[in-house]
Amino acid sequence: MIDNGTLKLNYDSINNTLSIVISQCYKKAVCFKFKEEEVTVNWQHVYPLKDVLEHNTDTNPVDDEVLCHCDPKVDVENELIIHNAYDGRE
Repeated sequence: MIDNGTLKLNYDSINNTLSIVISQCYKKAVCFKFKEEEVTVNWQHVYPLKDVLEHNTDTNPVDDEVLCHCDPKVDVENELIIHNAYDGRE
């Protein structure tokens, strides 16, 4: 019976790689790491042009707590950071 499972993400900003480690723990705290995968992540920022304030496009969701003050949406599957317009545009 599985008591606990963990997913750990490690981002290497120098090599622009994301290491994914999935482990599962069984009774008596015996843990097994059963999958490790390294992938390259190339985050692309989508932001409105000529907005009232400049957007922060030098960030990524793994290393940075605040991506941009517009509260952008992170689309992990497509490696996109989609910014919201400060002036209310869609």
